[in-house]
Amino acid sequence: MKRIILTIASVFLALAAASAGNTYFVSATGNDSADGLSVKTAWKSLDKVGSVAFKPGDKVLFKGGDTWHGQLVLKGAGTAEKPIILSSFGKGRPVINIGDAEGAGILLKNYGGWEISNFEITSGAAPELGVTRQGIYVLVDEPGVKAEHVVIEDCFIHDIWGQLGGVRERSS
Repeated sequence: MKRIILTIASVFLALAAASAGNTYFVSATGNDSADGLSVKTAWKSLDKVGSVAFKPGDKVLFKGGDTWHGQLVLKGAGTAEKPIILSSFGKGRPVINIGDAEGAGILLKNYGGWEISNFEITSGAAPELGVTRQGIYVLVDEPGVKAEHVVIEDCFIHDIWGQLGGVRERSS
């Protein structure tokens, strides 16, 4: 009887662990060839994170105090019950500096079920006519897509200058 109870308990524990999702780590000193599943095997780049379609219950944790240059485009959909968490580990906030790039520091396009917290997003680039820049941009532009349960909290977004409208002058 004890063996049956232990077997059932083991099955439930395995199912609970599998449904919890994976926790991925990202560090400026990481390695994109690694699996990202521990601090020691953390990924390095925004491009690597953007190449993965995350699943409900997954967590993507960036190292606090580290800085990435560029833009993070998120993939995958969570749910209200099992959101995908994008946040930090360690001390401080992870920083995404988009520089003079056009677009968003973090882009969530046609996906829902995300909880984003504890990021710093900046640019510092001068405004340019017709160039749009955003800190975090949530966009739904496909018919039938429901991007429900998107939570953004405790983020510090600053010094992002962009202009809407206008026409860029073209040299001949």
